[in-house]
Amino acid sequence: MTARSRYPEAVLWDMDGTLIDSDPLWLEAERNVASEWGLELDASAEHMLEGASLPLCAHVLREAGVVLSQDAIAELLVAAVESRMKGMRGERGQGRWAAGALGLLDELGRRGVPSVLVTGSPTRIVRLVLEALPRRAFAEVITGDCPLPAKPLPDRYVAAARMVGADIRRCVIFEDSDAGLRSAVDSGAQVIAVTALARTPAPASPAYRRVRDFRELSAESLLCV
Repeated sequence: MTARSRYPEAVLWDMDGTLIDSDPLWLEAERNVASEWGLELDASAEHMLEGASLPLCAHVLREAGVVLSQDAIAELLVAAVESRMKGMRGERGQGRWAAGALGLLDELGRRGVPSVLVTGSPTRIVRLVLEALPRRAFAEVITGDCPLPAKPLPDRYVAAARMVGADIRRCVIFEDSDAGLRSAVDSGAQVIAVTALARTPAPASPAYRRVRDFRELSAESLLCV
């Protein structure tokens, strides 16, 4: 087997809390929406919101007592995060990216390993992130607007592999949240939990490898065995 054939056929990246440090923005938005209705989210509610799809986040807030439709709650969350991200344009190269992520993306591209972004964030948020990256850093992108079932189901990761003609069993997935990790593991891919930006760092598990950030990784360290 040649060295090239032993690279992953593709690398699939989660975005929020994995590629970029955006989880604090979503948490701030969720807390602010709750606060507008005189509510304070408890630890249980915040845990349910961690890594959740946008519809699920809206459902949790509605169940907590926000008297708006789920669509209206979702729009409030997205608008708040979008506004904060636009206000941080100048910071994108100064700490918004996970440590080592851009270097690894570049290295994978130079070695011909396609990267695919698979995120629950809507397209309008994802567009802001992609605008700050080198053109075509990702071969394909799946956003929260995708009609396929969201994480923790594995459908979107399986679809991402197919989009670039890869066997999911020979792909590597980077994730941070419990829902995302369950999705990744159930897809059949090799999974790496990246803990540095996670709201709740993933516990040790035989189901995945765990690293603090992307500085611990290189294209060579992702070789499929």
